[in-house]
Amino acid sequence: MHECVGVLNEIQLKVDGSNAVKDLANRFGVSVSVVDCKPFSPQRMALFLELVGGDIEGFLNALKLEESVKKVYSESNGVSSAWAITVMDTPVYCRVVQENDVFCLSCPMNYVVGESRVQPSKWRVLVGNRLALRRTLDLLGESGVRVELGDMKQSSVKLSGYRSLSPHQRDVLKRAYELGYFDFPRKITLRRLAQKLGVRPSSLSEVLRRAQSKVVTRFFEYER
Repeated sequence: MHECVGVLNEIQLKVDGSNAVKDLANRFGVSVSVVDCKPFSPQRMALFLELVGGDIEGFLNALKLEESVKKVYSESNGVSSAWAITVMDTPVYCRVVQENDVFCLSCPMNYVVGESRVQPSKWRVLVGNRLALRRTLDLLGESGVRVELGDMKQSSVKLSGYRSLSPHQRDVLKRAYELGYFDFPRKITLRRLAQKLGVRPSSLSEVLRRAQSKVVTRFFEYER
């Protein structure tokens, strides 16, 4: 099995558009991380959310009332945290990724308590070429999303292995790598890394294990 290695551009965008998840998270003081996402139907996405702190019950009740949200399933994960699966109309950001040569490195629907509701969301993506970037900006603009183009740098990745990771898994692995979690000896502990990412250590450990499992599986598939 051969794996294509291509040089992509890593770009940071500042996007300012309709974002019910982030708006409600700010309103109820809840930190939200999109742990995973996948198409639920041709027009809808299922988002797996981790919720920490604030009025989680109020957030979930308000989310259920959003016109774009079709179903919300939730389960407590402790005194001040919970998991939730939200089925909703495909957000414009997800649609852009699905229709274009773009790969998410982070999710613009993530929210950490303390961020300004009116502050544009930072969205890091991998873009295959200038045409894909132009189309990305056009699709966002046509959907009413204001975009500011930020830093750009080249990033060499193994495409098929990278595609198997969810946006949240890619983001967590990249941050863990940048902060020295995989160094020997480690430069940062799991607990400290979890604090920096605004998640519980147990949740971070699970995300890292799942992401590393996918990477290792792809590696040995490539070696065959």
